[in-house]
Amino acid sequence: LVRALKNREDDKSVDIMLNLLQSKSSTVRYWTAKTLENNHNPKLKTKENIKLIKSGINDGNSPD
Repeated sequence: LVRALKNREDDKSVDIMLNLLQSKSSTVRYWTAKTLENNHNPKLKTKENIKLIKSGINDGNSPD
């Protein structure tokens, strides 16, 4: 799903990806964060969402 949403900056797609950043799977969180890393949607500029994205990227080093 995350790969299908790559390059999507509309609010609905970003909301889906923000929910995926809270997945139990570290792999899902990692790939979602990598997908959102260069997204320009204003929703991603909040401190909370910036923290979620950074945390998701760091999760790439964690086993599921």
